[in-house]
Amino acid sequence: MELRDRYGIGLDPSLPAFSEIRKDWLERRMTTGEAALYLKEFLMASGFNSDQLEHIGCHSMKTTFLSWAAKGDYLSVPDRLVMGHHMSRENQSAVAYARDELTRIMVTVHQMLHDVKAHAFKPDANRAERLFRAIANEVGEEGDGGAISDSDAEVDEVELVKFPKQERPSWDDLPLEYLSRLRIHSFSGVVHILGESDPRVFRCGRTSSKNFQNLSAASNFCDLPICLQCRPSVH
Repeated sequence: MELRDRYGIGLDPSLPAFSEIRKDWLERRMTTGEAALYLKEFLMASGFNSDQLEHIGCHSMKTTFLSWAAKGDYLSVPDRLVMGHHMSRENQSAVAYARDELTRIMVTVHQMLHDVKAHAFKPDANRAERLFRAIANEVGEEGDGGAISDSDAEVDEVELVKFPKQERPSWDDLPLEYLSRLRIHSFSGVVHILGESDPRVFRCGRTSSKNFQNLSAASNFCDLPICLQCRPSVH
């Protein structure tokens, strides 16, 4: 945004065309053909030759983003279908009447690019390395010397609870306002509650990540273990 302000570029269109004659940005949007030419110029300046770029176009970037979103588990399959403009027939009407399904997806793509820039997500790594990083991020093996905090040990805590003697925390008295802030961990299946002041941090103090998902509307809450550190703080 700082560069847009510096060169007087607004948000409509989001990617304006550039005049090679005037050396200035135009008020119309950049066409797909123009964008493809600039893309090839950028890649050639990075060391690629013209033969390698023969079949490269704007569609290549679409393929890259969809692949990265899948590898990093940033977007669900339905969201990737919307992003790739390949919707099933039964979903076309809902997406059409929504008028804008891409803004929320682009927010996630922005976070994905931020993670790539920060080396938190390496899409070119092999599957084993990506798996290791995903698990390490959850058990605290990165950034803290391998130490595992109490909140990171939630899976062991849940598994060690002897449920016949100590029942799972009840969902009955959970305030309705908390239901929209419930997130379930993709690996452990433990449910956490997002805090009020910072939507990126759970009530137990653990930071949310891409490995936490919204609960399905068909979920049976009584069968789901809730974080024992999030739940007591509800009272």
